[in-house]
Amino acid sequence: GDSSGIHANSSVALATLSSVLALERHVGEWEAWQERMREEAAVMQEQCELAESRCREESAELAQVGQEVSSVASQAEAILQQGQSLRAAHESRCAEIWAEARECGVASGGL
Repeated sequence: GDSSGIHANSSVALATLSSVLALERHVGEWEAWQERMREEAAVMQEQCELAESRCREESAELAQVGQEVSSVASQAEAILQQGQSLRAAHESRCAEIWAEARECGVASGGL
């Protein structure tokens, strides 16, 4: 009878040992998976930070371009107004010259 009890205890011990080893392997796999997830999360975080940085840089560049466009538009408006003033002055001077020419023509009897 003793050998069958020892055999039964050995079987239980082997089954328990097998379960413990399987559980340790499972815990090891889970810890490795968890470490991979942490590494992937760190990489994703770094990529997000880089994307945010690029976005801020592009926003700043866009704001700069907007300011430059506004400046060029203001300059163009000023040049256009200056051109209109010059045209008005030119037309006014031409009208004066024509008036003088008519007066000269009238005075000399020609025009």
